[in-house]
Amino acid sequence: NLDSTSLMLRLRIFSTPDLRWSEGTSPKRTFWCLHPNSKRSRAAMGCATSQQPSQPEPAPEQAAAPLQASEKAAAPTPAQAQQQHVSKGKGKGKGKGRGAPVAAASSAGSGTEESDDSLDEDFVRARQAMKSSSLGIAADAGPSTAAPRKTSFAPPPRSSAPQTTSKPVNKVPSKFVRLELLETSEDEEDDDKDNQEGAEESGDDNDEENGEEDEPLRVTSHLLSRAPDGECNWDIWLDMMRRWPRLQVKLGTPEFFRRSADLRVRFDVARLREVRVELQAECLERKERKLAYEERLKNGAAEFIREAERRRAMMGGRLQGGFVLTSSRIVKEVNDQQEGDRRPGPEEQDEREANAEEKVKEDQQQSDERRVRMAKELEQRQAKAAALKKRAEDKKLAEAEASRLAEERRREEAKARNREALIEARLAAMRGKHCALFDRQISTGPELRGCAPELQLDDPISSSSAVYVIPWGEAGGSLASAPLVEQRELLSLFHTCGIVQALLLVSVHTLMGTEAGNALSAYAAAVVVILSTIMHTTGFSELLSERLPCCKIVSEVLVGPWQLASLSSLFKNPLALWAFEGGGSESSGVPAMPAGLTSVETQMVCVVLHVPPAGSGKVDKAALATVLASLYEEGIAVVGMRMIFPDDSTAQSVPSAALRMAIRSGQPVLMLALRGPHALIVWRSMLGPADPLLARRTDPNSLNARFGGQSRGETLALAPPSSAARSLADVVWAFGGRIDPAASAAAVPTAQPVHAVSVAAPSAFAVQLQERLSFATAGVVLSGMLLRLGHVVSLAAGGPDNNKLIAVAVREGGGAFLSSCSRLCSEPAIDLGNRLDLPPRSPSADSQTTGRSQLDASVHGEYTASASCDVPSHLGLVLSDSSQVVSPVLAEACRLGEAEVLLLGIRPLGGEGMPLLLREVLDGLYARFGPDGRAPGGRVMSAGLDVGGVVDLIAVRVIDFGLLASHTTPAYAVAALRQFRDFAQLMKRTPDEASDGWWMPRESGAPTVLLCFRGEAIISRFSNFLSKEWKLPASTGGDILFTPTVLAARQAFGTFFSGLGPSAFEQSVPCDNLRSPLRFSLPSVGGVEGGNDFRISEANLFPQKLSNQLTVAMLLPPKLDAVLFRTLTACEQNEFTLVAAVLSGRLGEPIAKTLFDQEVADGHLSSADWPAFHESVAQNAADHPEDNDFKCLWLVFARHQAIKRLAQLCGHGDPSLNQQCLRAALRTGRDHIHNGIRCSTSSATAEGLLVALGRDLSQGLESLTALEPWPPLRSLGVEDGDRMLQCTLIVGALAKDAGFGLVRVLRELQSAVGEQGLVLVGLCASDAAAAAGAAPSGGDSAWLLRQATALNAQLLRWSETRPASSAAVDLAASSGRLILAACEGPVSVERARRALAAVSASMPKGALEWYCSASIGEAAVDVACFFSELHGSKHYIVEG
Repeated sequence: NLDSTSLMLRLRIFSTPDLRWSEGTSPKRTFWCLHPNSKRSRAAMGCATSQQPSQPEPAPEQAAAPLQASEKAAAPTPAQAQQQHVSKGKGKGKGKGRGAPVAAASSAGSGTEESDDSLDEDFVRARQAMKSSSLGIAADAGPSTAAPRKTSFAPPPRSSAPQTTSKPVNKVPSKFVRLELLETSEDEEDDDKDNQEGAEESGDDNDEENGEEDEPLRVTSHLLSRAPDGECNWDIWLDMMRRWPRLQVKLGTPEFFRRSADLRVRFDVARLREVRVELQAECLERKERKLAYEERLKNGAAEFIREAERRRAMMGGRLQGGFVLTSSRIVKEVNDQQEGDRRPGPEEQDEREANAEEKVKEDQQQSDERRVRMAKELEQRQAKAAALKKRAEDKKLAEAEASRLAEERRREEAKARNREALIEARLAAMRGKHCALFDRQISTGPELRGCAPELQLDDPISSSSAVYVIPWGEAGGSLASAPLVEQRELLSLFHTCGIVQALLLVSVHTLMGTEAGNALSAYAAAVVVILSTIMHTTGFSELLSERLPCCKIVSEVLVGPWQLASLSSLFKNPLALWAFEGGGSESSGVPAMPAGLTSVETQMVCVVLHVPPAGSGKVDKAALATVLASLYEEGIAVVGMRMIFPDDSTAQSVPSAALRMAIRSGQPVLMLALRGPHALIVWRSMLGPADPLLARRTDPNSLNARFGGQSRGETLALAPPSSAARSLADVVWAFGGRIDPAASAAAVPTAQPVHAVSVAAPSAFAVQLQERLSFATAGVVLSGMLLRLGHVVSLAAGGPDNNKLIAVAVREGGGAFLSSCSRLCSEPAIDLGNRLDLPPRSPSADSQTTGRSQLDASVHGEYTASASCDVPSHLGLVLSDSSQVVSPVLAEACRLGEAEVLLLGIRPLGGEGMPLLLREVLDGLYARFGPDGRAPGGRVMSAGLDVGGVVDLIAVRVIDFGLLASHTTPAYAVAALRQFRDFAQLMKRTPDEASDGWWMPRESGAPTVLLCFRGEAIISRFSNFLSKEWKLPASTGGDILFTPTVLAARQAFGTFFSGLGPSAFEQSVPCDNLRSPLRFSLPSVGGVEGGNDFRISEANLFPQKLSNQLTVAMLLPPKLDAVLFRTLTACEQNEFTLVAAVLSGRLGEPIAKTLFDQEVADGHLSSADWPAFHESVAQNAADHPEDNDFKCLWLVFARHQAIKRLAQLCGHGDPSLNQQCLRAALRTGRDHIHNGIRCSTSSATAEGLLVALGRDLSQGLESLTALEPWPPLRSLGVEDGDRMLQCTLIVGALAKDAGFGLVRVLRELQSAVGEQGLVLVGLCASDAAAAAGAAPSGGDSAWLLRQATALNAQLLRWSETRPASSAAVDLAASSGRLILAACEGPVSVERARRALAAVSASMPKGALEWYCSASIGEAAVDVACFFSELHGSKHYIVEG
């Protein structure tokens, strides 16, 4: 029992690393707070009262004192106890009674009474002091191993008060823990809410009990969140079992199984949800009981207190107003206090009663609200449980319904299988050919009427009808042969006249045994036609004498007439369910198909043409003839033709919408059966839009545009079905036979069936392209061939010189179609974007225009095919083993500018996918890398900005690896193909092994295409193009692969393209074009010097050694010094070797002319620029007598591919164009005349410049070797007015093992001399080792060695008089690397020495030895010894 003046403090627990007592003080109270080092621990707080008026209030930081010091401070001394007793006895006022000790302690020293307000203020201050003390302790504590508890307040700043002496706490280093954000389910949120409310209501004393009771609910919630589908890992299940062992009892024994390498557990998740609902209801009921118990306890405690107070009051009278064993003073104080409490005033009494009533009402209201909330939660949980139960019931009902439907479906399928088995049994007796032409549904429908209703086939002497036969094809031809011109025109004439009563195309084999068959024995097929003799307006006899457009008479083409009875069986007998297949004993002259080869599955299309009434003239007489001619030009054969006269039953049995719109009862139609490779899409593209008016605007060359009417109802023919299967169903309906489904299984027609479809036997053939292809038109030609040839087995270079493309294919009829297929190599008339869902031709449609315009003008005249060539051995599937070939310097040569070889592979696709994809691939690559291609930004690439950068298509190979696999693909070929990579592997999305087997066809008859390209850095350029620019879906979808390294390309090339001769493809640009890689090659590369026949040999494509090529550069004023520094820096970075450097004056006429002709050929200058160019560089004795102010510097460099690389560094001849294109180039200046540098851009120009330069320097070399006596009779003069200028000689020698060349030395020397204010007026540098190892471009470069020899000899003679130069001279003689320079300027000797010292300091120690003239006099003699003339100088050489 605590009285009203007692102080209650709320305990706050902090997690600290040690156990510490914190002391907080206020002016009138002292208290302590215990801080334990454990989670969820409890601690008691003790309160004591003391009075220490003489001690100041301690700071909050001082509260953390040791435990012993705190206890000592808490225990009062005897003097303090006596003083407290005295003060208690002296206390006066209302603070007496039960709270007297506390009141006395609080009022000591002041003598005043303490009111209730002051006690509340003291309580607030005490709480603040305790809070500050606790925060200080938490701030001083080191990092704990447990996670700190979040607080809603920030810790106060540290005070500067001195710290109490305490034992230091060891700091624990912080650890970073990765936090993951987890999404909680709705059930977990409900559990958290319930647990939080339960914790708040039950208090801290029941946390452990509530945790144990709520653990099953938490286990079910966690298990539902981790395994919502009733399946989890084994460790999760075991953890849940450990936390709640009765889980398995509630859910039953689970099922353990393995998935991959993991052990999984499957349990009843529906039962788990039911258990969870039950647990939630139990939890809610438990909470209600707890709340009721607490309410009863609270009310009972209050009643007990009131009863105790009442009884104590009653006992007080018997015990004389006090307790037993108490003093009279205490009894008196208690009695006084009770008397004061018992006699409250009226207002106070009313206020107390009102407060009590209000308190009761509030408690009752809170209890009601709590009961309502719990009732609502219970209703929600019950509703959720009901919903789960209903969902489970619905699921069971759905499963039962699904089971019932599955059972019904199985019964229906069994019935269908029985029905199909019956039909198959009936058809088995008639299935005698392997090329069946029947459909299980259509073959049981009504028969199509093949003759007019008025025709009497049984009348042997009918005068109103006549039977004729039109031969089909040429004599001696096969079933695949195209009809002749007169045959097509005659058939078109009969079609437009409307007098045909029956028409059927049959093989001559069907006519054997009749008079007509004997007369047509030389032909393979014929058209039997029955004509009406009374329906023609002009008379039948006039029709027979009519002249056709080919100038032949109708009667000359017709064979007949024949008796109707002899050929009536063709229209009375039933049609066969299979097509007649020529070959064997029935056909002759057809090449036999090699063993193991099968024909690719071709497509068939049924075409319906309306027959106009007699004399109507609504159809063009040339329409049918044009259609037939166009079909055979595209390689499509007409294998069936018949006239039908549909009735109502026929019109209702049409299988497709395309035929349903064309077939009308009572309107005869002519039906054609088309067959050939990709016949469906070819016919659709030939037909054009179904609206003739739209076709005339969008596709004027289409058949509907040429022969259609004015509306969709007047179209020539409707569009075919969208799929090959539906198109084949139309052919079966129109040309297939019928069976009686009610007949027995062995019922076979007694009469001989008629074959309405005739197909030639498949055979292999070879086609050779007579003309060379180009990069621009290769996509058009190759895609057209693949689309029309059929099953392409191989396509490779062949012929006597291996420079002709030969294709081997298998097709029905072999190569018989080639005589009429004039569009074999033409562009496919197919909308590519609509077939393969391809975007507009990448990268832009504009970039494709050039190649297609070339094709339109050249493909028909140049690209011709011949079928007369023999089929190559092994069908062109010969491979070579190149796995042992090693190119040690190949990668280094390609890094230095050698043109690389890139092989692209196109994954085999079935149907029309491969021809169309090949077209898109080649067009896209030509648009980006061809001569008319554009840069990534859309800018047109000019010759000066793309030196040697054009890419050439050098070889193509098509291989059917599906056929090759039957003979086991060689291991070396598989190893080469496995090195190809696709887009996903380039972007590191899939491993390298993901593309294994990419070359194997997914469908029968799909070949793989390999393309071989050559160009500088083509592998990296293509990789960048594939990963960033190419928008072709097939490229990003993994259908296009490439060789990622030059070594992979080397192995693949040796396997699939070994042994080739001159390329079967033209160069993208002529060899003399600046963009051609062959322009910069040695004359031996390419086979014929100066020609365009590049031999595709491995020696030319993959060099076995590096060859140092010589190139020449000339630096010109006015910015010679700046251009020289930039040129030497760029050459050093690109690993050039400086062979020679000579400073000279104006150019001679031959050299100037050579340079000018080269610049004109490259497009940098025009012929009209010759006067300005000549004025800027050439020597003219009249205008420039002894012109020493002009100087130019000749530089001779050596490097692999030196000519091309230096030309690339120089850029375009116009500096302004380089700036516009943001091209970093060496050329700078005012215009294209004064651009600062000229260089050789071809092997021929480099050779001419070397010869001319050697001729000009030969006189100086001869004079050096013939100087007698020594020293030479020369002197150095200077112009008047410039005597302050001095001239000195610099000699530098570079060690052979220095690690760098003369390029760096000359650059550092030029820079150091310029910094000292000197000017180079004479220069001669030579590298004898580089000159000896360089491969000249066929010219005379021996003067370079002569120059080095003469300079060394001259140095040896000169060093005898200059002993200080012996080190430099000896090093020059041993290494052959020498630089002689003459510098002019004020105090040139001293400044030259400082410049040489700076150059030597920038070089490794011992790499450079140098010498400079010791005085002005020696300098004059030294310069005259080595230079016959100075350029751009005020000094000059005086002879004699």
